[in-house]
Amino acid sequence: MTLWTAEPTLFGMPWKVNSVVDERIRVVELVRSGISVSEVARSAGVSRKSVYKWLERADEAGRAGLEDRSRARLTQTHATDEETCRLLIRLRRRTGFGARLLIDQAGRAHPDLSFPAKSTVHDILRRAGLIEPKRRTRRDAELRGPTGPYRPGKRPNEQWTTDFKGHFRLGDRTMCHPLTVQDDASRFLLCAKALRSTGAEDVIAAFRGLFRRFGLPERIHSDNGAPFASPGLFRLTRLNVDWLRQGITVCRSRPGRPQDNPRHERMHRTLKDRTARPPSATLAAQARRLTKWVEWMNEGRGHQSLSMCEPASRYEPSVREWQPRPAAPEYPGHWEVRRVRSTGEIQIGGGKVFLSHALTGDLVGLEEVEEDVWRAAYRSLVLCFVDCRKGEPRPLATFGGGHEELGLM
Repeated sequence: MTLWTAEPTLFGMPWKVNSVVDERIRVVELVRSGISVSEVARSAGVSRKSVYKWLERADEAGRAGLEDRSRARLTQTHATDEETCRLLIRLRRRTGFGARLLIDQAGRAHPDLSFPAKSTVHDILRRAGLIEPKRRTRRDAELRGPTGPYRPGKRPNEQWTTDFKGHFRLGDRTMCHPLTVQDDASRFLLCAKALRSTGAEDVIAAFRGLFRRFGLPERIHSDNGAPFASPGLFRLTRLNVDWLRQGITVCRSRPGRPQDNPRHERMHRTLKDRTARPPSATLAAQARRLTKWVEWMNEGRGHQSLSMCEPASRYEPSVREWQPRPAAPEYPGHWEVRRVRSTGEIQIGGGKVFLSHALTGDLVGLEEVEEDVWRAAYRSLVLCFVDCRKGEPRPLATFGGGHEELGLM
């Protein structure tokens, strides 16, 4: 209890802030000094019943008696008894079954006993340390775009993988953010570039340089960190859109699953050992060090998975060339086409619906799949479904299907 009053009270000057326990102590002291319970209760803004309760607790346990107490029930009439808990835990350790099967098996073995619900059994196993709680996911996870287990590239330029190798402080106290890009099939390291930040402009420029030099991959796999993903629809970023304009598919690891990009993670461990312990004095020196390391990785060492051949002997540039001015997306004739505004919105169904700031100025296609329900796509990527049936349009993750790839460019 904290007293905020506009007039002087028994508790001193106005606007003085005290802890809950301190106020209760002062209430007790004032009553013991001879002031009536009614007057103290009125000044403190509490009931007389509360004052009597604090007096009783103070007599029993002093200051400790005035601390907040748990309001949990003292008895749980429907709690599962200890013997049943031990039985379920023993059965789990012996069989490894989940809650549903445990209830079934335990009920067959002990038909005279009553077993709790599946959720209660789950809690019993969790408290015993036999299961780990599931990772919580957002309800709108499908609107955030597809992620999935690792799909290895089987030929050069089928898949590039990319990530930042964390960041570390250089000798001059500035920060270095190494951007790494690798061809998945050949293990050819396309770049390890020392950047001052993870800003989109620098990363877009770095990738365009790689596209001009090595051509275009079919897809690029990244994690869900910036600038590879955002919190918005389909996790689109300006970097993703720059890739999509070139006809590159965007792939991402599942959140919190580094094993979805295993070859890249293993390469990062070598990078850290060889180039960052200790780091160089300046960014330019670190960049030269990374360049030499890339040459050694590609041409100076054999790779076990390549029968001890060097990655450079297995890699060849892509035949697909980077387009400095990619053509605008084309959609079937029966589709509606909208240009994304600077607010990231499009006009549809007499209202506006937000898609993504990353698509500002681009054309998206809309196909009516049911009356007042539209499928919104950007090039080959289905973004969402837009429901206009209730007046104000709203995006839906799925509508009789889900995210899919269209045969468009």
